[in-house]
Amino acid sequence: MATQSLPCAADCASPLLTDYVDKATLARELGKTPRTVDRLVLCDGLPCVQIGNKRLFRRDAVLEWLRSRETPKRPQNKGGRRSA
Repeated sequence: MATQSLPCAADCASPLLTDYVDKATLARELGKTPRTVDRLVLCDGLPCVQIGNKRLFRRDAVLEWLRSRETPKRPQNKGGRRSA
C-alpha cells in the first residue's frame, strides 16, 4: 500500500517530529473540521500527544485507531426481506 506524504508537524523543523501531523493537517486529511478532531480525541479515544496547548498525531497511531474502528461488512439478505 502506498502511503501519502503528509506535511509533518512544525514543518519538519525537527527530525524528531517527522512522524507527526498537527490537528489542522489531520482534519484536512480526514475531511473533518479541527473541532471534530478535538471531539474524536475527547469522546472516541483518538490517540494524540499534547505538548502545551498543541496536539500532535502520530500517523501510525491514527491508522491503527481507524482500523480498530472498522466494522465487518454484513452479508446482504437476497430477496429484500428478513426471514423469521
